[in-house]
Amino acid sequence: MPEIINVIDSFVSTIVSSGDKLKDFNNEISRKEEIIEEEILQLEACLTDKISKAVTDIRSEKDIIKALTNAASFYQEMIEGFKNSVIETKKGMKFIEDFEKHFIVTVFGKVNCGKSSLGNYIMGNCIRGSGLRTKYEEIGLPKVQVYDKGKLLVQDKLNEAEEGEGFGVKSTEATSTIQWFFMGGMAWFDTPGIGSVTMENEELAKEYVKNSDLTIFITNSDAAGTRQDFEELKALMGRGKPVLFLVTMSDTYDEDADDEGNIIKKLAAKSDKDRKDVEDYLLETIRQEGLEDILEYSEILTISTKLAQEGIRENDRTVFESSNMSRFYEKLSAISSEKALEFKKINPRKRINKLIDDIIGDDRHTHGISMMEQQFKEILTNITNKKQEISNIAPIIMERLKIECNSSLSDVLFTMKSKVENDGSEISSEEISDNVWKIAAQNFSRIAGEEIGNFLDGFEQKNYAISASQNIEIIDMKKKQDRIPYEFTEVYKERRDPNGIIEKVSNFFGKEYYTSKTKTTTRYSTFDIGVNDQEILLSIMNQFDSLMRPEIESKINKIILDYFGQLEKLSMEITVKMQDAKNRLNTMYL
Repeated sequence: MPEIINVIDSFVSTIVSSGDKLKDFNNEISRKEEIIEEEILQLEACLTDKISKAVTDIRSEKDIIKALTNAASFYQEMIEGFKNSVIETKKGMKFIEDFEKHFIVTVFGKVNCGKSSLGNYIMGNCIRGSGLRTKYEEIGLPKVQVYDKGKLLVQDKLNEAEEGEGFGVKSTEATSTIQWFFMGGMAWFDTPGIGSVTMENEELAKEYVKNSDLTIFITNSDAAGTRQDFEELKALMGRGKPVLFLVTMSDTYDEDADDEGNIIKKLAAKSDKDRKDVEDYLLETIRQEGLEDILEYSEILTISTKLAQEGIRENDRTVFESSNMSRFYEKLSAISSEKALEFKKINPRKRINKLIDDIIGDDRHTHGISMMEQQFKEILTNITNKKQEISNIAPIIMERLKIECNSSLSDVLFTMKSKVENDGSEISSEEISDNVWKIAAQNFSRIAGEEIGNFLDGFEQKNYAISASQNIEIIDMKKKQDRIPYEFTEVYKERRDPNGIIEKVSNFFGKEYYTSKTKTTTRYSTFDIGVNDQEILLSIMNQFDSLMRPEIESKINKIILDYFGQLEKLSMEITVKMQDAKNRLNTMYL
């Protein structure tokens, strides 16, 4: 008996251990799904808080606003797509969630083939009632769920329609229902053949096959390998899933006599020859039908649940071994091996990785962050180009302003000149400077409106008037005078001493004597030569660049900031946010 217990305990321990490992793995999957969902919700919040408000509040060039509006609409559509993808990934049908949390064994077979008896045996029903202390006692009795036409029932055993072993269920009902139970890391699905299910259950049955880790196809040893069996085998093999071909009821009743000479029937395994004949027949038919790939996963296995139960009841190891259930246990344990465990993680890993791939996308993927990020990068590029275009207008505005201000200033200075000429007054440099800035402001408003209006729809130049920012170094306006030099010769007498006796005598009596001399000096003649208006105009125009260029550049920069600053900042923030989301999602791959 210990040998039987060891076989059973080894199987149960393997199933339970694999279940714990799959549970840990699926908990990690769930955690990653939650993180991915949170990333999507943060991106959605970014849309609500920033983009939607920006579309209505930000003033900018119409093409860029249109691009932003389209991006916002695309962004919303993308977020909704992400949310739907996460929902679809997380919810699914209940049995699909179970596919990921268990190793799926799907059992197909017609009524009376022994498939439900096999399922009940694997559940441990007969073992629990045998008095053996096995690990089945530690895991509790699995609950059987029965699905039929949208209704779900829960019971303790699989319904069996085999003759003499029914549980109050008609064979037609048992052949159309789908039953399953979970035990440790294994999910056991008992289904009728694909051709036998009702229309309501057909899709569900196909889902089980699609997600199976092992499909067990059962045929009765007394009617092995019918045409319908092989037709359904072809359908299963076409799905590329491992298939194990079981031949059940490989037992018979031998007649014997008891001590009193009475004829009794004793359960025994069919002979090796009978078993081999069935296996050879099936093997040859499998080859004829082109189904050799089935042998890649397992040889054909003949079993008997009745013999296994008899061996357990009678504490007979030989009878138990003749049932071939030890080998079948090995097959089931193999699907829970470390290698199989890694294989089982492939689909959940692919699913979560595909979800991440779809969300991240690439530049050509129409529903990924990368595509969305690319759109905002294009908006940033357009903004940069527009900013450069507006900046390039500054020299044009400067040249036009210089030319047109020169003409306007000439007219204003001419009027001032007339006033100076008429009444001889002077006009202060401050008054002239005020007029210069006024003329510049008027011309800039008009010129900026014309030049920038070609690039920005609805541009209002009045919001960007220039004003006096510094003094203009000029002189007062007044009449100009000129001086012409000339030589002036002056003749004058200068007293002298008398010469000779006569002059001295005469001098004694009061007579004075003089000598004539001349003196030449430079004198100037002053006269009006006009008003200094041209001198002032020249001085203003010489300073014009240094005066006006900083003002024009300042206003251009303000225009750029007003029209593109918020949008550029927003686009950069969103681009950074999406890049951060991509970086975090990249760490979520399994």
